[in-house]
Amino acid sequence: MLNREQLRDALDRTNAADGACFAALAGGASFRASDDTALRDNLLTIYERRRDHLERLGARTVGSDDFIERLSVADERLRSASVDDEDWHFVVFVNEGGQVVSTWGVEARAADPLADD
Repeated sequence: MLNREQLRDALDRTNAADGACFAALAGGASFRASDDTALRDNLLTIYERRRDHLERLGARTVGSDDFIERLSVADERLRSASVDDEDWHFVVFVNEGGQVVSTWGVEARAADPLADD
């Protein structure tokens, strides 16, 4: 199971979304990781729709420009983690080797309806 420190260490701080997620973790944001893996293609379908929907709504995001591209070239099975603070909700996709493959951040007030997905 992925823990907070492992995720923090795996984030690429040169990437905008990873860096913002790292800062949220360092600031005490909540952290939750799935025990199960999901198929990359299923995640692509879900998150392409979410990204497009939130873009139409004008929601503030970080990582929208490349997170689908990064996700599309990832391993077939991925774990997800959520990092939340007062301002942002991040979803992070991690391969079975513990490497972060894609991160997306959505302004918390825009992400709230997605919290139970």
